[in-house]
Amino acid sequence: MPSRKRAKGKARKAKAADRHWANVEQYHWKGWVLWDKEENNKSLTCNHGHNTIYPADSHPVYQFIDKLFVFDEKERHLLVNEEFERAGEGLWSLLEYVKQSYANHPTVWNNVEHRKMAMDILLSIGTNILERGAGSGGARVLANGCLLLEAFAFIQSKLDSVNDPALIATWDVNTNLDLAVYSALSSIRDLAGGKDRAVIRFFHKRLSCDCLKAKYAQSKRMEQKIGVCNTCRQTYLRMDLKICGVCRIGQYCSSECQSQAWKDHQDECKFLNLGRESVAWLTTQEEDVREVRRTKLIMKCNAIVSAKAKEQQ
Repeated sequence: MPSRKRAKGKARKAKAADRHWANVEQYHWKGWVLWDKEENNKSLTCNHGHNTIYPADSHPVYQFIDKLFVFDEKERHLLVNEEFERAGEGLWSLLEYVKQSYANHPTVWNNVEHRKMAMDILLSIGTNILERGAGSGGARVLANGCLLLEAFAFIQSKLDSVNDPALIATWDVNTNLDLAVYSALSSIRDLAGGKDRAVIRFFHKRLSCDCLKAKYAQSKRMEQKIGVCNTCRQTYLRMDLKICGVCRIGQYCSSECQSQAWKDHQDECKFLNLGRESVAWLTTQEEDVREVRRTKLIMKCNAIVSAKAKEQQ
């Protein structure tokens, strides 16, 4: 028969664990993955169709997710890492962040199961942020993370089917990350300018449950599709914004704004144009069109390699 002393010790440990978990639920990202909500006087928990098994603290996915959040000691509030949030504000900062993330967490980016687990956790957290009415800002940043992982997986799957040594020889892992960023950029742009409707739609389309169905229907009724001009930063209907004809990413409210932005946009436009043609080549089915794009890509890649070699001399 167990002693009273041992039983009391177990009870104290159990209470301590409960207090710790209550703190974790409120102030740690783990508490935002699963959320017990009240509906019709019933407590419900929905994992939104995602794998919500918490990895161990030493697991690569845990380390990856943990870097995306910070705890505000003063406000006692969980926040998205500012560095991660600022990375989505510009092409070069985003590229730098993604490459640093890949260097720090290569297993998560390259391992299919780890990548999916990370995306499932981010999607669950983002969905619960929207359900709790905590605002779409944090959810939008998490959506950016999911988009980048999705795009990297897409590029990797396409490259696995490529048997073209002349072209692949000019690529490395940084090229794959560049293409992933390009593939995700238009969606990241639309999320940034689209406010709540665009963010809610992103998560709703990736759920197997109806948790965001009512919110999405309401946002469609109340909000139109909008975007932001890259120059004046004013909000317009998305159909009224003009897209850069070269890179297909930059968007402007007028020719004047586009001309004004060209000095800063021209360098990134060249980079984005190479990304657009690379993705087009990877996804083209027609052999004759594919061959034309292949020739152009080899010429552009070789020109870039030559330019970099001259800079290093």
